[in-house]
Amino acid sequence: PKKMPTLSKRQNNRKLLKHQLLKEIWGETVDTVQNDLDFKVSLSEDVVDLMDERFILQTDIEKVIDNSRKTGERFQNPNTGHYLAKLRLQNVTYWVEYEESRQDQANVIRVYSHRMDVVED
Repeated sequence: PKKMPTLSKRQNNRKLLKHQLLKEIWGETVDTVQNDLDFKVSLSEDVVDLMDERFILQTDIEKVIDNSRKTGERFQNPNTGHYLAKLRLQNVTYWVEYEESRQDQANVIRVYSHRMDVVED
């Protein structure tokens, strides 16, 4: 049997369908949202399965990595060179462990999220 699309893929499919219906049926012009990231995200099959299981979207992961690269708010493990970054989007905090193999490539190692509020002093 064919494998179900991931949560992120289903979201992208709905966006594409909406744009197609607006254009073809209602004749409306559609402004496509450009991806303004200066890097690409690489996800292994295990990470994709984990994200789908935990209801984490790829767009949320991209926001976390983008924020960490722009603000420098991330930790680096000196032994592995991996970065650990977090970002709170609405009421969920997303954590991403990733490595930069090149300046324009982020390889995601692990992802997780929680709804508890981390208070910083």
